[in-house]
Amino acid sequence: MAALAGLIPVIQKAPNVCVYCRVRKQACDRTVPNCSRCAAKKLPCDYTPSPSLPVATSEPLVLKTGSSASRLSPRGAWGLLQAVHASLYATSDQSAKTKLSSYVADVLNLANIDLISALDDFGPSVRHWSPTMHEHVLNQGADAVIAKYPLLALGAWLVTSFSSENPHRSELYAALKQVVATLQSRSEAAMEMLQLGLSLAVYEVGHGMATQAFQTLSGCKAMLILLERDVLNSDDDQAQETIDWLKASLLMLDRILFITTLPGPLPLTISPGDSMCETLSGKYSPFTPTLPLGRPPEKIHLRSVVALASGHALEYLNALQRSVQPDESHDVVDGHVSACIEMLLDNPQPSTWLHCDAIALGFCSNLLLQQEHLRHLAQLPHSYALHERKEKAGLALMYGRRMAWDMVKAALGNAESKEEVAKLPFAALCCVLRAGMAVLESSGLNDEELTSREEVKRLQRVVSWFAARWGVGRQFETKLADVITDLSL
Repeated sequence: MAALAGLIPVIQKAPNVCVYCRVRKQACDRTVPNCSRCAAKKLPCDYTPSPSLPVATSEPLVLKTGSSASRLSPRGAWGLLQAVHASLYATSDQSAKTKLSSYVADVLNLANIDLISALDDFGPSVRHWSPTMHEHVLNQGADAVIAKYPLLALGAWLVTSFSSENPHRSELYAALKQVVATLQSRSEAAMEMLQLGLSLAVYEVGHGMATQAFQTLSGCKAMLILLERDVLNSDDDQAQETIDWLKASLLMLDRILFITTLPGPLPLTISPGDSMCETLSGKYSPFTPTLPLGRPPEKIHLRSVVALASGHALEYLNALQRSVQPDESHDVVDGHVSACIEMLLDNPQPSTWLHCDAIALGFCSNLLLQQEHLRHLAQLPHSYALHERKEKAGLALMYGRRMAWDMVKAALGNAESKEEVAKLPFAALCCVLRAGMAVLESSGLNDEELTSREEVKRLQRVVSWFAARWGVGRQFETKLADVITDLSL
């Protein structure tokens, strides 16, 4: 019998059907290593077990608890991942992509999400400084966005939603992170993958998830490099234009992450010496004295120029805080920033500063640079040459504080309520409030009295309104309270 057993062919069977057959609901012979269908199509056979539904199927796709905002349920997140997986690998089922859009539409409908209103909020609060969705996409209306870009629609819901739940525990956030990971497992990069990644980075930066944002931005940078390589090989001018504004978005997000990380900022994802910065510098230099802000190309130009200049300041600041020698001298860095400030002062009036993220970033970066430079000089052994450097640095700090506080006062005058603050540009507001705290922090380095008690109270109030919308604002509240306590204000 033993001899006969060796002559009988043994066909190994997998314990479950393969992914290809399971998604298409087709019979699978479970042959190892490849089932007959995958073997005929010369496809790799994936016998990964089907993920079990984590909750009872009676659970709704969307949960509503009391007066809090609607949120995606664990079952809703599981269904989303299944729909995304089906749409990605549906080579024969052309309806799979339509099913994904329908699923997203159902979820948004159950959550009572008015996508038009959400996109309107997405405009002033985020999109004006981080254009992760192109203007022509937004102009098509909610139905078109959901049909063509369902994942970006969910990204807009994530970023614009108000919720008391811990942002780390959001099912929608966790699901979209897994979606990006799934998209990255494919050999080709996709524009929607990058745009969704940037939306996730906005959410992470906005809610103080610095480590996660740093990792997401690093991944977005890699995706952008791959996409640009493909675009350069195709000579597609429109695609290249899209790449340009996504570069500006990534650069701005990187700088805002640094500004908002308290304490101990992370290093820049895109440092001044990065090839991306060098390419943009060649494209947007020299500085243009006056840039009209009405058309998107000029807005991208302005943001890129300021983000590039601020990168020099923030990189220098980070080196001093880590007690390492900066790659560039203060004079070189100050030259970049001064040229940028001179350009900005030729642009809008103070009443528009709160709405122009580039101006707020430029003024805030300049103040942080001068403040840290003077602190650094104060720690060096005394000498006559050092005394002259301190006097020069003191003047630079004085002018930096004046410009920053003028900006802060103008901004505080325009922020009248919690609801109004929630719709203001996130990046500009971050820089304005961070600059306000820096003015108070640096009062020990400069004797000039700039602030009044009433203005400081006003700053506290706006920071509390900011914290009600964005999780990172709670870190700002703690920082500001500590500064006020130290100064006995």
